[in-house]
Amino acid sequence: MRHQDPDQAFYPAASRNVRLGGAFGIAGALLWPVTLIVLANSLLACTGTSCSLDRASLLVMALSPACLAVAALALDLRVPRTPGLGDLVGDLTISTAAVLFVAAAVTGVVGLVGPGLLLLLIGSTVFGIVGYLNGARHRLASGIVAIGAGSVLLFLVLGASNGGSGFETPAILGLTMFTIGWGWLGGHLLLGRPLPIPDARGDGRRR
Repeated sequence: MRHQDPDQAFYPAASRNVRLGGAFGIAGALLWPVTLIVLANSLLACTGTSCSLDRASLLVMALSPACLAVAALALDLRVPRTPGLGDLVGDLTISTAAVLFVAAAVTGVVGLVGPGLLLLLIGSTVFGIVGYLNGARHRLASGIVAIGAGSVLLFLVLGASNGGSGFETPAILGLTMFTIGWGWLGGHLLLGRPLPIPDARGDGRRR
């Protein structure tokens, strides 16, 4: 059985409602591969400059971003501190991505999916980096989210200019890390695991 270090300071326990946000993080992580599969299958069906998606497919793709937006909000509410600029940028970017996906599902405008996907990856990268640096979220899980989202984002940029050749393995690894990282953050919050308060030097100990 693990014992907490008496010299270690921890954030107060999360409320039940905030902890429920962790379930959205887990759901969003599990639905993320489904989103990409539906998107890939839909793109294969595109002909020339014409590309149309039915509302059901758009709705399925919107589920993961919407869940991750709720989870990001809950993770920020987990700690009693004023969000910094990085937190706000990450939250707003992820939330905007979710709004774009939901708007695409409601209106049927396929053109909103691309910007939504890019914003979700950018927002997750920022959210993960900030969480790793300030310790307001599980650091290892945050780092995995940042690396996973950043890898996929890099693949989209470089792969598009190179026809995707040679980037298949890094892309799959990035997608896997994205899913594991968000699922880990969600599970950590849902289970109400203790979260240490880092000091100015970031080693997690109160002095």
